[in-house]
Amino acid sequence: MASQLEQLGIETEIITSADDVRTVLAADEFDIGVYSRVAAATGDPYDMLASCYGTDGYANYGHYTSGQVDEMLSQLAAEFQTARRNELAVQIQQQVINDTGAIHIGHLNNQVLFRAGVTGLTAHPADFYQLTNQIDLE
Repeated sequence: MASQLEQLGIETEIITSADDVRTVLAADEFDIGVYSRVAAATGDPYDMLASCYGTDGYANYGHYTSGQVDEMLSQLAAEFQTARRNELAVQIQQQVINDTGAIHIGHLNNQVLFRAGVTGLTAHPADFYQLTNQIDLE
């Protein structure tokens, strides 16, 4: 990435740290920060969207702010219907893209392995949708 930026005339300095990336990003001493999250821990888009793109999100290292996104996040937090939650999540992501609130430079190449007897697990390109109440062990 640095060589590509330099071809565009953008001077780069790559800084690595033994510290947790969240600590480095929270120090707010960067112009471009590369950060990746895996969301399978919750199986729901709210936490990731609110923490990364909500005005007061704990992982909003780019200081993105949008009244529209904050309003949709409030709606998402109070919504229980799955179809509507999914619709809101897509709308939030699209608004962030429209605002260039984040630029996604890669996608996790994901492999799903499980032992015999696991049923109901469907591999999906987004880890949000892998952990569901359909997974069982026979």
